[in-house]
Amino acid sequence: MPQKETIRYFLNYLKTHLEATLIEVTIANILGPFVSPALTRLYLMSSPAFEGLVPGSDGLCQLYANVFQLLGCSLFAPFAVGQLLQYFFPNQTAWALSRVPSLPYEID
Repeated sequence: MPQKETIRYFLNYLKTHLEATLIEVTIANILGPFVSPALTRLYLMSSPAFEGLVPGSDGLCQLYANVFQLLGCSLFAPFAVGQLLQYFFPNQTAWALSRVPSLPYEID
């Protein structure tokens, strides 16, 4: 029983703080690709021991080009493939989605 109460508590917490959570996640996802490489470079440049590991040693433009290339491969390519699969194979995707279990608890 304590597990059900814990899950219910977190679902109610999520329901009441949904807007703030969405705003926070959106801002973090927009700023993350820009801030993370810059902070990594800043911290690694502070010590000569990490000189060979500093990202962007061949230029910041190349660093950000690599970051957004990886972002595109890991985020946008699967999204595009999923959308194409849903468009060209609607019956098969509906069948596959019916096999995926949903959350056992609803947000009241």
